[in-house]
Amino acid sequence: VESLRDAKNAAYSAVDKSGVKFTTDEVDNLISKATASVDEFNYVPDVDLQTKAALSTVGAQAGKELTIGQLDKLRQGLYKRYNRAPEEQGIRAIIDEIDDLIEAKDPANALMTAAREANKRYKKSELLDEAFKKAERSTDVSGSGGNLVNNYRRAVANILNSKRNRKYFSSER
Repeated sequence: VESLRDAKNAAYSAVDKSGVKFTTDEVDNLISKATASVDEFNYVPDVDLQTKAALSTVGAQAGKELTIGQLDKLRQGLYKRYNRAPEEQGIRAIIDEIDDLIEAKDPANALMTAAREANKRYKKSELLDEAFKKAERSTDVSGSGGNLVNNYRRAVANILNSKRNRKYFSSER
């Protein structure tokens, strides 16, 4: 887990040190696209409050030059809003616009892809590590009747049965 955390931190450090910046024109174009994309989801400001806040956050970047790290932090904040209101698909559309902007710019696209992949690996290992530690504590508490292998299986089943935790895993990996 520690080596994966170090790899994740190194990957994000490479992103920050890359010096990749998005011009004010690129950022302003992002804001325009974000505004247009939420309209496709019948955005109603008085109802879709998280989307309204997301647009406000993105709009506050108008006229600014942003580094790739700043743009990623903006994206992370939007994802938190989306997780609070997953029915507000306009937020997801804004996130997609940010992803498209990053993907279109070299070397930002490769650096961010590597950093996000390293983060996924770290989060998976962290989740499994905590689940296995919990299984070991449960076995210790139950005394001689505890079966560690069964508790490990139960821990994995709990992860796979949890919609929130299952999203970190795919059938291929």
